[in-house]
Amino acid sequence: MIQDMDGKISSEIDCINKKQSQLLNIKHTLREMQNALKSLNSRIKQVDKRTSELKDEVFELTLSDKNKQKKKKK
Repeated sequence: MIQDMDGKISSEIDCINKKQSQLLNIKHTLREMQNALKSLNSRIKQVDKRTSELKDEVFELTLSDKNKQKKKKK
């Protein structure tokens, strides 16, 4: 009877150790995913900033072109 209990306890400990290992792997994977998301968010912010800068440039060029056309008409 004591041997049965020892066997069951050992089995439970093994099961707990396996589950703990699985949880650590999941935690590691989640950290990797979190880092990837942070990196993507950073790149998105950079793209948004560059897009905004390009829109400003296009606006200024359009204004400049309109001013040139007005001067030609005069």
